[in-house]
Amino acid sequence: MESESSIIQPLQEYAKKTNRSFKHNHIPYDNSNYRMQNAAVDTVVIVEKNISEPKFISFYNSKEYNYYSGFFLSIDLPKETMVLLASKNVFHKLNPFHKHSNRVSGYRYFDSVGIISNNSNYKDAVSLLSNAKLSKLIIKALSIDPRVKVGVNYIIPENEFENKSVLGIFIQKAWFSNTNLIDKLFKISEEIAEILK
Repeated sequence: MESESSIIQPLQEYAKKTNRSFKHNHIPYDNSNYRMQNAAVDTVVIVEKNISEPKFISFYNSKEYNYYSGFFLSIDLPKETMVLLASKNVFHKLNPFHKHSNRVSGYRYFDSVGIISNNSNYKDAVSLLSNAKLSKLIIKALSIDPRVKVGVNYIIPENEFENKSVLGIFIQKAWFSNTNLIDKLFKISEEIAEILK
């Protein structure tokens, strides 16, 4: 990952420019291990000032090499729900067996561009996609960047969503740093929040 200041400063400037609140939490690990001299957990949260969701959250744990960045909001589904949706890549499109896969939702507008991951509970994924407005926004989010995934309870940011199911639009092993992309996904996640009210 880029140096801490080079990735966090543009996010802070973005929050200021768009009049959103910005919170950065940096927790260093105990440096008793010489290999982990600069190990830390960094979390950035950007949210509208008078609205609690959606939250833009970027998380990085350098010790465990775990990081993600995305938009998260609570959703009224059981905590056991597990869904992961992704955009199709060339291999999915060329695979003649994919049409007959049990990972096809049955909704043509989604199946033409997206896939249901093997990590998903199939019934939960189909139920989520049954809402046409929500489905179109999910497709819109997936089409913005090939790295983007949409999940329910796939990533649950710590200390942000106590005892709630979480819908996320996110990337893994990277942080969003392009402010135009962040802006587009903020708009989509805000529209999703309106549908889920």
